[in-house]
Amino acid sequence: MGRLIEDRPILDLALTLTMFATIGCFVWVLVTGNQMAALADFAASLVGAAIGIPTIKFLSKCVYDVISTAKARKKNRNRRKFGDQAWQGVIHLGVAIYEVHLIAAHSDWAWWNDAKTIWEPIGEVREQALRRMYMLQVGIWFATALCHKFIDAKHKDYFVMYAHHVVTIGLIVLSYFNNWVS
Repeated sequence: MGRLIEDRPILDLALTLTMFATIGCFVWVLVTGNQMAALADFAASLVGAAIGIPTIKFLSKCVYDVISTAKARKKNRNRRKFGDQAWQGVIHLGVAIYEVHLIAAHSDWAWWNDAKTIWEPIGEVREQALRRMYMLQVGIWFATALCHKFIDAKHKDYFVMYAHHVVTIGLIVLSYFNNWVS
């Protein structure tokens, strides 16, 4: 898979620069807009991802050693792939659970049952919780993109997945700055 990156260095560089530019602009706007609580939430999500990803990878590889067959354990690639997918699954499941909690606890399921309520003002407490969810998402997607670029093994779908991460970061950031939080 090494040739995959070597064949398209301009695309790889463009995606990487776009990702860092988006996050740089995001942080700059938070700082200049005096949104320190949002910046703290973003930093916390990055720290959580930096601690959580290696921890989940390690634990998932331990689980793999217990649940896999002897034949599967002969290929170290299987263990690595299991770890790479497990941490993503755990993080995305955790975020999904937080989002369900956010909808249930802060809206009495109104968002779920009545689509018109999505655009109604949600109040300060709910707005803070939603802002925290945005920061969590941006932090996790940025950490995931960094792992995809610098840590995880490169696969045939490297550029598709990398573009997916960069576009997702951009969509979350644009949504936040268009004030779709409140």
